Amino acid sequence: MRLGSLRRHWDEYGRSDPFWAILTAPDKKGNRWSVDEFLQTGREEIDALIAYLDERGLTENRRRALDFGCGAGRLTHALARYFDHVIGVDIAASMIDVAKRLHGGTPNIEFRVNTSNRLESIASDSIDLVYTLLVLQHIPPRYVREYLAEFVRVLTPGGVLVFQLPSGDALPVKVEGHGLKRLLPHRAVAVIRAVRRWREFPRMESHGLPRREVEQLLTDLGAPVVDVVDDHAHGTDTPGFRYYAVKVAR
Repeated sequence: MRLGSLRRHWDEYGRSDPFWAILTAPDKKGNRWSVDEFLQTGREEIDALIAYLDERGLTENRRRALDFGCGAGRLTHALARYFDHVIGVDIAASMIDVAKRLHGGTPNIEFRVNTSNRLESIASDSIDLVYTLLVLQHIPPRYVREYLAEFVRVLTPGGVLVFQLPSGDALPVKVEGHGLKRLLPHRAVAVIRAVRRWREFPRMESHGLPRREVEQLLTDLGAPVVDVVDDHAHGTDTPGFRYYAVKVAR
């Protein structure tokens, strides 16, 4: 999926069911998230993040933070309690509209639409924390690599990048039932299901990158990984990790 197509799908989610698209709890589909409940999950997530960073002695400076793929601002709003200024960017203008309606009165937050594979509106060496959760897994790997380079570019020396990502393609599908499907190879069934999914609108794709590739890429970019923990926020079908990287001074 190209970025233009990705934007169209997520624009539709932003118009139809934005909270569920961000947190896909089965019992919340159909606009069943309450605003308070939804935002509380963000506060809990960021409180835990800050506690971890404090324990490790990271993010000494808390001037500016970037919430990439901010959606409705669930995490942006929570980050604003800890940072002087927080920027939330998202590819979907409809999501940014929701975020502005929810958080327009918070003075140290700004939201921006970003539809390219660059972060042109953000200066190099200007962000102390880049945080992105439940976002990169929906973006094709070729763009994820480009975004990782952009994250490192905008970080200040000593700035921290934190993100979660599955480790690769999902495991082979499990074929249940009877009939022709049970006679087909798992790969063929996976292809059939992928074709059916391709026709859905809107839809979420799932992607990943091998851990070794992620760590090598960040080292080459000048932000080596300082910690990796198991993370299954994307689901349990395939392993995933949360990465913590720090930009070194050049």
